[in-house]
Amino acid sequence: IHMAARYGNASGGLDLSTPEGRQRWAIACIQINDQFPRNPLPSAGMPTKEKRLHFAAEQLASWELTNWVNPYMSLARLLYMFTVVPNLGPQFADAAARLKERFPKYLRLDFESVFNFTAFQVTWWEAHASEILENPDAALTNRRTWLENTTIPIETFDAYLEKLSTTLEAIPGAFDALDASNDFHEILPFRRRPLLRIDTDGIAVLCPQLLAEKGGIDLLWVLTHDPGGSKEAAFWTDDFGLLYEGYVRAVFSGLGTSAGGRYISDIPWQLSDKLAGQIDGLLHAERCLAVIEVKGSLIRQRVKTRGTAEQLSNELKRKFVSDGPKHKGVRQLSHAIQWLHRERKENRRVQDVDLREVDLILPVLIVADRALRFPGMSAWFDDEMRAMVGGASMPWRIGVLTICGLEDLENLEQESLAGRTTFMKALAQYNFKSPN
Repeated sequence: IHMAARYGNASGGLDLSTPEGRQRWAIACIQINDQFPRNPLPSAGMPTKEKRLHFAAEQLASWELTNWVNPYMSLARLLYMFTVVPNLGPQFADAAARLKERFPKYLRLDFESVFNFTAFQVTWWEAHASEILENPDAALTNRRTWLENTTIPIETFDAYLEKLSTTLEAIPGAFDALDASNDFHEILPFRRRPLLRIDTDGIAVLCPQLLAEKGGIDLLWVLTHDPGGSKEAAFWTDDFGLLYEGYVRAVFSGLGTSAGGRYISDIPWQLSDKLAGQIDGLLHAERCLAVIEVKGSLIRQRVKTRGTAEQLSNELKRKFVSDGPKHKGVRQLSHAIQWLHRERKENRRVQDVDLREVDLILPVLIVADRALRFPGMSAWFDDEMRAMVGGASMPWRIGVLTICGLEDLENLEQESLAGRTTFMKALAQYNFKSPN
C-alpha cells in the first residue's frame, strides 16, 4: 500500500478501485519486501548466540504479523486491566486513572469510547472475514450507516477516525516523517493507523493483524506523540507496567492450588546497601522453586522493523538485561537467585520456604512484548542470565530461563484450572525438553 500510494497514482499504474488492482499491488509489495535483507549474511564462524539475533532482526516483524493475537483475548485482557486490576490497591487504581486521563488529551474521547469502537471494528472484520476471498470489499464499513442503529453521534466516530485512520494521500508523508520512505520492512504508520479512508465515508481495514493488536495493549500506543511531537515527561508505559504486573499477580492468585505450588508475591531482597530490589513472585513445589520476574517493557517498533542485529541486541540489553538506576528483568532474576543463595548459606528461610530443601531453581521472565517469544530469543536471554548468575558456585541446579508471554500465561491458566496440568509442571517439562 505504501509503494502504491507513493508511486502508483503518479505513474498511472495503480487502480485501487478494483479487487484485481489491489491484489496485484499486494503481491508486488510482498515480493519486493522479500528481496531486502537488512543485515549481511552471517559468517560460518559466527557464534550461535549472535546468529539468533541476526535471524530475529531479519524476521521479527514478519513473525509478529503471521503469528497474530486472538483479538477477543486481547480485548478481554485490556478491559480486565482497567476494571479489575485497579481493585488490587491504590497504586494500581492511580495508574489506571492516569492512563484514562490521557485519552481525552490525545484523542478527544474517553477510554470506553475508544475501546468500544475498536471492539466493534474487530468484531465486524471477524464476522465478514470468510467472505473476503470472494469479495475483498466484504469488510468495508460506511461511516454514515455503520452506527445508524446506535445512539453514538457521528462526530464521536469521526474523532476516533481522526486518530486511527489514514488516507492514500497521507501515507507517503507518514513514512517520510519516519525517514523510512525507501524501506520496505517498515509498517509503523499502518500500525498507528490501521484503518484506511477510501473515500468520504468508506473505511477499510488495512491489515487485520494490526487491527487485532489495537484491540489489546497496542491500543495504548495512541497515547504517544507522533514523530516531531513534544517530548513526554511521563510515558504511559510506566503506568501500563504497573497494571501489567497487577494482572499477572491476579492470574497467579486466582489459580490457587491449581498453580501446582504455593505462590508468594513481592519478596524484598538486598545484597548490599546499594543493591536491593523485589522478587515479583515465587512458586514453590517440593524441591523446586520458580523465581518469577514480570516486565512490561516494549521493544521499539523501529528496531523490530528496521533494526540491525546490533541495534536489536542493544535494545534488548537496555530494556531487559543491563544494570542501571532501575535493574532490568534478567539482571533482577540473577540478583534474586544470588540473594536466595546467600539466604540458604546463612540458613534463613524465605517466606517459610526452607531453601536447603530446594534442588532446582526455575527462572521465569513473564513479558508483555510478544516479540520476545520469537524462536531462539529465550536461548539468547538464558545465555545472558548464566553469564551473570555464576551458576558453578550454586548449591542447586539452575534450569533454563523461561520466557513466558501473555498468551502462554493465559493458556497455562486455562490448562491448570481445567486440571490438565499445572503451571509448575509446565515449567518443569519445558526445562526438561529445553536442549531440544
